[in-house]
Amino acid sequence: MNGKAFDNWKKSRKKGCLNWLFRTTFVTAILYMIFNVIFLYPSSDAASITIFLSDNALNYSIYTIGMFFAFWVIWLYNESSYKKEVKRRNVA
Repeated sequence: MNGKAFDNWKKSRKKGCLNWLFRTTFVTAILYMIFNVIFLYPSSDAASITIFLSDNALNYSIYTIGMFFAFWVIWLYNESSYKKEVKRRNVA
């Protein structure tokens, strides 16, 4: 972990795991929905955007749950790397 990544993770971990997980999951889910509408809605048979969104609600839910667990794994990995770096640097 380089100096900048170390400092950034130090700031992120102060906010807490759940805060980071929910924030990153929410942002990626919203971006997924936006890009899904931009690229897939024009070629769909849905009469309106609300129908398109409701037809894809299961996909959005599965994606969001999957990303939550993926980001949890990323959190655990980054936390492990951070703790190793703290020991290496002898930082309290």
